[in-house]
Amino acid sequence: MLAAALVLALTVGFAASFIYELNRPTIADPREAEQVTGVRVLTLIQPTEVMAERSRRQADVLGPPLIDVVSESDRRLYLHLAATEANIPIVTVAGDDATIVATVASNIAAAAAYEARSTLLVDVDSAASTIAQVFRIRSNPGLADIIADRAEWSDAVTQAVIGRDRTLDILPSGTSKSATTPDAIERIRGDFARMERRYDLIVIAAPTAYVLRGAASILPGPDVVLCARVAHTRIAQLRKTVEQLRALDLRIHGLVLWDDNSPVIEAQDETQSPVDKNIGAGELVAAR
Repeated sequence: MLAAALVLALTVGFAASFIYELNRPTIADPREAEQVTGVRVLTLIQPTEVMAERSRRQADVLGPPLIDVVSESDRRLYLHLAATEANIPIVTVAGDDATIVATVASNIAAAAAYEARSTLLVDVDSAASTIAQVFRIRSNPGLADIIADRAEWSDAVTQAVIGRDRTLDILPSGTSKSATTPDAIERIRGDFARMERRYDLIVIAAPTAYVLRGAASILPGPDVVLCARVAHTRIAQLRKTVEQLRALDLRIHGLVLWDDNSPVIEAQDETQSPVDKNIGAGELVAAR
């Protein structure tokens, strides 16, 4: 009886999952993603084995756990952007999952910094503030404070150590709400134009809903890398998103497919000072 009940439960569960998948199909692999969107898959991020030698280096032990500068998938994505750097000084990494977007954007920026390119990583999602959590840095002041004219760029931009001696400039989102007026949008875009002359690459992490605001957002460039998750992102939704981005005359350089468990981002301790966090991330304060 117990065995029969188990078989019946498995059959019912499989049938329910099968019917659900038929009604709301999700992305299964890179080939399917390319067929339904007409956009190339730049990289497929899958589980990787932990390299034993990396667990013995202090820089790797103390560094952010979601940053992997030797990952082949992240490096392949960075090299795609670097190969066309004359046309892509600023790229926006977009998606519906804030943790995946933050992880992908952070690793692109980290790969660029690891290759000795001056790089700025920007988070526009003040509701989640995931970039600050990935690097275990403070969230405020951030972009929201710059938009509200409560802080300067020099006050909001902080640094994180990549590897042993490379540094990455980060502009966290901030956690305060601020009205994005047309004047503020024009001012921030002007600031980004000046930042282009200072940095080799600027990576912006943004929710898809924010990118779809078009001219009502502060995003300064049309270049987008779109993130999707295997077995979770619906085909219809991904196709619709691509069509909406193209309708806004945005250039979709490719898709990043996440085929792994959702990234686990540690909750940051806002009571810890930025100095302590920078020391914990790799003795940045001492180096400076």
